[in-house]
Amino acid sequence: MDIIKWNDFLRTSNKKDYAVSLGVFDGVHLGHQVLLKSLVKNAKQMNAIPAVFTFCSSPKKMTRTDNHAYVQPVQERLNCFEHIGIEKVFMIDFTENFSKMTGVSFWDFVRSHINVQYLALGDDFRMGHKGAMGTEEIIGYFSRLSQAPQIDTFASVTVKGKRVSSSLLRQSISAGDVPAYYEMTGRRYLLYGEAFPGMSDKKKVPIVLPPAGCYRADVLEIDCSVREQNKIVCIENGGKYTGDSAGNYVLRLFEKTSIEI
Repeated sequence: MDIIKWNDFLRTSNKKDYAVSLGVFDGVHLGHQVLLKSLVKNAKQMNAIPAVFTFCSSPKKMTRTDNHAYVQPVQERLNCFEHIGIEKVFMIDFTENFSKMTGVSFWDFVRSHINVQYLALGDDFRMGHKGAMGTEEIIGYFSRLSQAPQIDTFASVTVKGKRVSSSLLRQSISAGDVPAYYEMTGRRYLLYGEAFPGMSDKKKVPIVLPPAGCYRADVLEIDCSVREQNKIVCIENGGKYTGDSAGNYVLRLFEKTSIEI
């Protein structure tokens, strides 16, 4: 899978056929997966390249005064894209200047560099300056073209009567409801860090964390091979925990390994 920065995308012209979607896709939950799998399927049928436009940082960081925490690191999001079959990711740095771009300007830029043959959108998707362009406006924009792409819209997925969303994933993780995370993503909860016996200094991280405490987990190497299974791993979230004679671990975040709870 190729990862291309937005500025590099604008410097090149690659008029190949693409099937695309746009969004943060934080957590890559079941709703995201339905959309992205359809994108990949249609790309194959059209002999197009399956691609995603996504963001290094969430647009919400520009509009919220609190510290916006992510469900997963960017690298894990990219791993999910690749597993689904996305071949190119156009990575956008959501700067103040980019936030002022209209939706029309964005799609004008995109169309000047690639041929959009297929577009997958959530039915409640919004984009552009102040979110002025929604799914209906995007459909209207492309419908005026002489060669409009196929556009599919996707309704939200529900689990146990609740609409699956990145916000609901954050709430579940914050509450320590790891089973709910699995139900909404189809994956075990993965947290990157360095697991080692003993005490760790607290580190501030830009992802949402479960409540501080000890969890039964598998300890993985950075390549996701299993180092140790069914260990007790203590997660710091405003507190410190020590390893003990039973070989428990403390997770120091964002370094060498990861855990699956």
